[in-house]
Amino acid sequence: MSNNYEKWEKKDGCGCKQCREAKDVKCPEKEKKEKCYQCKGKQNTFEFQSDERNYPKEIDYKPTVALRVTFDKICANDKVWLSGIVGVNNNTTFNDADLLLTIVRSVGDYDDIIYYQRYEVDLSLFDVFNDRTTIRFSHVEKESNEKRDVTYTVFVQRVDSSDINLQGPRTLTALRIS
Repeated sequence: MSNNYEKWEKKDGCGCKQCREAKDVKCPEKEKKEKCYQCKGKQNTFEFQSDERNYPKEIDYKPTVALRVTFDKICANDKVWLSGIVGVNNNTTFNDADLLLTIVRSVGDYDDIIYYQRYEVDLSLFDVFNDRTTIRFSHVEKESNEKRDVTYTVFVQRVDSSDINLQGPRTLTALRIS
């Protein structure tokens, strides 16, 4: 985003970044959070959030948090593109493992499942150290109403008696598009 002051209009009572840049007007610190989202001027076209983890963790029958991102605000008609990978290791003897990946959107105390997929993680019979893989996922969510403090969490859980672990790269990329 460039700092071209000609593009922005100063809105009365607004202390958001765009309005402060418009006429180089400074707002007191306490007003920044309260007034920031009242600006009706030009909005950012996108916002990027990401989460990366790489430490091993056992996957249980209960949903296990794999990745998480949070947006301060999502406007009506924004699209949120969630994309990522989850590295897993199948330690089961003589069986493939089944894994359920779920993405949950949380706003306040309200949780909503927006994506779920069941994956089969193959077991390599020829090389027991070669049964690691990455699960890829992608989902686009269109928001119908304005929301604040929206968290997207990727959960994984095993659905059978297999011994499967999170191992290797885990990455979640979230892009909010206005």
